Amino acid sequence: MINTKKAERRELSFHCTGCLKEDLAKIEAAYRAGSLRTTGNWTAGENFDHIAIMWEYALDGSPPEAIVPFIIRIIAPLM
Repeated sequence: MINTKKAERRELSFHCTGCLKEDLAKIEAAYRAGSLRTTGNWTAGENFDHIAIMWEYALDGSPPEAIVPFIIRIIAPLM
C-alpha cells in the first residue's frame, strides 16, 4: 500500500472547460501510450469512476441508497 499522505500530487486549477478538456486529452493520450501512472492506491479507472460519481451527485443529488455521512447531509442543502 502507498502512503497517500506522502504521495506525489499535482495542483489542479481549471479556468474554463477548455482547460479541463485539454488536461483530459493529455490523460487520455498518456493512457493510450501506456505511460499513464497514478501515485495512490487506485487505478486510473477507479479515480475517474469516483470523479464521475461525485460530479453526478453534485448535479443531480445523491441517490437515496447512497450512504452519505450525516454532516454532509446537514451542510449540503445550505450550500
